[in-house]
Amino acid sequence: MIRCLSALAATATAATTLVAGAALAGGTVPAPAPAPYIAPLPAEESWGGFYAGLSFAGTDGVVESVVDFDIEGEIYGGFFGYRVDFGSYVLGGEISVMHGEIEDNITNSSIDTIARSGFEFGYDLGSALIYGTAGVNGFYGSNTGLGDDDDMGYFYGIGLDYRVVDNILVSVDLIRHEVTDFENTGVDIGLTSLGLGVAYEF
Repeated sequence: MIRCLSALAATATAATTLVAGAALAGGTVPAPAPAPYIAPLPAEESWGGFYAGLSFAGTDGVVESVVDFDIEGEIYGGFFGYRVDFGSYVLGGEISVMHGEIEDNITNSSIDTIARSGFEFGYDLGSALIYGTAGVNGFYGSNTGLGDDDDMGYFYGIGLDYRVVDNILVSVDLIRHEVTDFENTGVDIGLTSLGLGVAYEF
């Protein structure tokens, strides 16, 4: 037993002497290999929060009465909304007010303002958000000869938002507006708009 312990001690002493000798001779003990670099994952895009912006739209539609006639024009205005991001899906609500002049080709009467309030259901594509939207709209006109020149209806459509840089969005939407029995006159108004917008996320 004593002989075994003596052998182990001699081996340890010899190893220590060799390492010390290598160090004195200018040698180095190999350093451990560095850990591999792992790049951080990019932050996920978020579509949640408040936003507001400006938009412009061209419109085209039909007034259905005893004699049907076309209406068309341009509108512009502002909008604001709020969204909640659930990961792949996004829910939100938006209010917009658009002014302009949408005239018919018979009497030159016009719809001057369209106000909308609705909900959005979207799918998160990363830097882009595609969504469907629906809600209520109000038409406010002048010289229509249809009572108080305003009435409520509904709208539905689709849209796409794209994040250009942080907090800045550009958008395009295609919206169908409907008002039936305008001011109880039996006149129905159907109007389609193609809009472009830019918004800031807060």
